[in-house]
Amino acid sequence: RKLNQRIMELESEVEELQAKSATGGEHRHNTGESPGTNSATDARKILELDRKLQGQMENVISLEESLCKKESEMALMEERYKKYLGKAKSVIKTLDPKHNPNLVPDVSTLRTTINEKERIIENME
Repeated sequence: RKLNQRIMELESEVEELQAKSATGGEHRHNTGESPGTNSATDARKILELDRKLQGQMENVISLEESLCKKESEMALMEERYKKYLGKAKSVIKTLDPKHNPNLVPDVSTLRTTINEKERIIENME
């Protein structure tokens, strides 16, 4: 945002200087001032601002490219996360006896055998 704002400022400065040099040159001819003094400094300023503008534009382009790269990486990470979450849910469903009725008889038979063995041990004592 800041870079775009700075680019817009530099572009407006360039436009202002170009407008001043176009209108200022006509005004200087009418007033009798030497036309070469201010137009050369204006041209230098315009060139300097153009260089700054190009540098800022290159910076914006590189930042936009890195932003696109990060967004694609985030999308890939989100897909992986969803896949892992789905796998975890399926594992939980297979291990949870409430959701898997096939395991309920196994658990109940194990409990009954444990209870029977505990009774046998108590009787032996």
